[in-house]
Amino acid sequence: MLDQHYSQQLTDKLTLKGYIPKTIKVYSHFINQFFNTLNKTPESITKTDIENYLLSLINKNYYTATVRLNGAALLFFFHCVLKKQLDLTGIIIPKREQKLPKVLSKQQVMAMIQQTTNRKHKLLLMFLYSSGVRISECLLSKALK
Repeated sequence: MLDQHYSQQLTDKLTLKGYIPKTIKVYSHFINQFFNTLNKTPESITKTDIENYLLSLINKNYYTATVRLNGAALLFFFHCVLKKQLDLTGIIIPKREQKLPKVLSKQQVMAMIQQTTNRKHKLLLMFLYSSGVRISECLLSKALK
């Protein structure tokens, strides 16, 4: 487990860099998980240890995004907190998965509009469908009022 001194340094550096509290919590969790798994001191970690750890996550079928976050957290920790001169540039972090968005068919959209009884909701659905505006963009415009 990572000692309190390093945990506090990690939190402080992430805060200074402007990371949000959720990211700080996630990075801290991943760093602690890494050190609990390896059971080594931060000073004794090698590049091979990091590569093997990330490979073990891939072999355990972790999502690519989770492996990428682990890699980013470890790179941040070793570069910014430990300032350890490990050449971590060669560590390969898996590419981000390319997912196509799920699209409703025209018939599905029309059925949804027809089944909606509230006029405001129906108008909103028709607006979203006809304009191509994302739901998040529509919600954002409402929040700005």
